[in-house]
Amino acid sequence: MSKPTADIRCKFCLRDHSRWSMCEPVRKVLDTLAERGRQFDMPTLEFPEPIYGGNTADELIMRQLVVKAAILNMGDVPVPALVFTGQDGAGRPLPNWIYPGDDDDLDRAVKLVSDVADMAKRGARKARGETE
Repeated sequence: MSKPTADIRCKFCLRDHSRWSMCEPVRKVLDTLAERGRQFDMPTLEFPEPIYGGNTADELIMRQLVVKAAILNMGDVPVPALVFTGQDGAGRPLPNWIYPGDDDDLDRAVKLVSDVADMAKRGARKARGETE
């Protein structure tokens, strides 16, 4: 029996192997990402500046907003997720709001946040009497 020929030159291990086999460097990266996702220890984007507003300009609404990336196992299938949390004005931790989904679900959530942020910015500019 002859040895099967390689399909690709792998950019991760720099060797030839079938496009359907996983080389050791890729397996290690995927295992590490999966483990970090299970620990909710993925890259985190934090906005540590307090957000003031409310009824008076000096009223502290939110002390910290944290958005984390995660991987959840849904029926033994890893799916991406976003975790929203932070601290309220008094410094108390906010609950973790977890939004799991497939790639399209997360893309729609990101677009929704972007669209709503644009709406809020336009509304604030209008309320300040600024022109578009």
